[in-house]
Amino acid sequence: LIINISMASAEQAKHYIIKKLVFFFIVVLCAWSATKMPFFLAFDPESEEGKKVGLYATINLVEWIRSDGGYQGNKLSCPAISFFLIHIMIGITVLMLIAMTFIYPSWRRKYGYWTFSFGIALGVHTMPAALQHALWLPFGFTCLYVIVTSLLGFRTLRLYDRNPRTCERHLEIEHYVVAFGAWGAGFAEIFLGILPNLSKHGKTGKWPLASFPGPSELFGDTLYDLMSEEFSLKVFLGLIIVFWVLVPMHCFMSTLTLSRKWH
Repeated sequence: LIINISMASAEQAKHYIIKKLVFFFIVVLCAWSATKMPFFLAFDPESEEGKKVGLYATINLVEWIRSDGGYQGNKLSCPAISFFLIHIMIGITVLMLIAMTFIYPSWRRKYGYWTFSFGIALGVHTMPAALQHALWLPFGFTCLYVIVTSLLGFRTLRLYDRNPRTCERHLEIEHYVVAFGAWGAGFAEIFLGILPNLSKHGKTGKWPLASFPGPSELFGDTLYDLMSEEFSLKVFLGLIIVFWVLVPMHCFMSTLTLSRKWH
């Protein structure tokens, strides 16, 4: 009996540590992505600098690090607003919804349809850009499995009342899988961009140059260029107002009202 209790305690401790690590990395990635938003908003592809230099993936480090030749990194072909800002907004939303389930486990079911809807939106929105990348196979696969996992999440929610215990465990796994997929671009940025550049800077004292001096060859010729930046900005701001302001306020007021009823 004592051995069984010890094993159960060890398993609970392991599960607790994993949840804390996942929560930590979600918050860090969301904060990191959010720091790029003002720079993407300010980027003008029609400006002299925009035409000469192009759009950097790690635009925040480019703006922050000016010494030793300045940080550069990989160039991007998709528009700043039409793709990246909307991509960041959807990604942060789905990751924060998942992060909140670590604090309120009941939210996995309560807001599961929202979480998985944003998961599908993230996969669908990212897919065309992923298929243009040199690593299109792993990136495209990541988009696909986020979409498939989110659809499985819908099925789990629909069957929840038949077997709550099993479905709750499945929901937790599906949330983890979607979170891991949403981290995909972050992993690529760190391991394929930032860490190699840090290594080269440590050896030479200079930041390496970008792979090509001007904009990406595909810049201005992608699916995302079909939308004007003016229209994309309206879409982006609309999403921010609805899902980052109005919906949280509604959830907070609903929770507050429910709390008052209980007291």
